[in-house]
Amino acid sequence: MFKILFLSLLTLSTLFAGPIHTVATDGNVAKLKSLLANGSDINSANQYGQTPLMLAVYNEHLEAVTLLIEKGADLEVKMKNGQTALFIAAFLGKNRIIMQLLDNGAKVDARDNNGETPLHRAAEGGSASAIRLLLEHGAKIDALDKHLSTPLHLAAAINNENAVWALVRAGASNRFINDEEMSASEVADEEDYGRIVKIIEKYAK
Repeated sequence: MFKILFLSLLTLSTLFAGPIHTVATDGNVAKLKSLLANGSDINSANQYGQTPLMLAVYNEHLEAVTLLIEKGADLEVKMKNGQTALFIAAFLGKNRIIMQLLDNGAKVDARDNNGETPLHRAAEGGSASAIRLLLEHGAKIDALDKHLSTPLHLAAAINNENAVWALVRAGASNRFINDEEMSASEVADEEDYGRIVKIIEKYAK
């Protein structure tokens, strides 16, 4: 559902994009260089607050991402929902781009409007390798969002076994209670995700 929503917003956003947004979406590095050389704003945002860097990240154009970073793209610009480029890469499990962003100083524990971190988004996206990568770069494993949910809560809520395993193996705790007064295993139990319940109760701290 989250990916479908993002896809819909991305499609709509191209209707209101400037030339540099279109080129970044296409990943045309030569045209990007030309536009930047002629004064295009590297951090300009479309109506959803998406920058050329964010659009290049979403479409997995690593060379375009590299160029934009080298030319000074601001890694901490936020969309209207408060998410940076790293949130996009984390949710979609684009590990090479996650590495590129982190190696160039992207904040691993940035917060969006809901208090989520990139690790929350990786948990929702379900990429175990993205979760591990963020944790290796210092992401707080039991970060709490505004609803007092940890990444483990979110992974459990959508029955994402790969994400749950990655988190519990890295030491995620089941002791945190969200604003609905439920632990991660209780969230899974309410949705009748029995296997998730067993994994969390047996392996989480």
